[in-house]
Amino acid sequence: MGEWDGAGGSDVCRLQDFAEAGPDTVTFDRTSPTVGTIDGAAGSTITYTNLEVLLFESTAAGDAINVLATLAGTNYFVTGNGGGDTVTIGNQTADFNTNFDGSLDNILGDILVTGEFNPAVSAVDTLNIDDSGTLAPNVATISVNPAFGFTLPAPTPGGTDFAHATELAGFAPPFIRFVTGH
Repeated sequence: MGEWDGAGGSDVCRLQDFAEAGPDTVTFDRTSPTVGTIDGAAGSTITYTNLEVLLFESTAAGDAINVLATLAGTNYFVTGNGGGDTVTIGNQTADFNTNFDGSLDNILGDILVTGEFNPAVSAVDTLNIDDSGTLAPNVATISVNPAFGFTLPAPTPGGTDFAHATELAGFAPPFIRFVTGH
């Protein structure tokens, strides 16, 4: 059993945009090995550093969330909240399936992507993972962990959830995981 503990650290950032009705195009990137950025979720760029957990919940509409880079030492929890959201990890020009320039080499923090955070919503989300622009071969595996545990950062009640997690190991330095039905 693997576990992802978002509640254990004191350096937690929760960005929840569930009250916004319109869709966003959000991009996670970094300006240096220690400074991360989020564009498109607010009126200006959100900059962060030294986080243990970053939880991002998108709007109530169908959002595009592009993860170009993450910081080492930060666990990322990315989720939708309505509409058919599309999460793309690795594609460098945010045009998945058009330019084959994807690289997971800049994904340095574990990512946990879930389906709809709001269980009352029955939208279908899409997860794209793109390493098409990387020339060096990866020794990678895709497996299902039937008892993956994850704890959401406070103030979310309920403790640790256990669910089936699809785990991608070796594509990027950390794990990329996808959980449905939590």
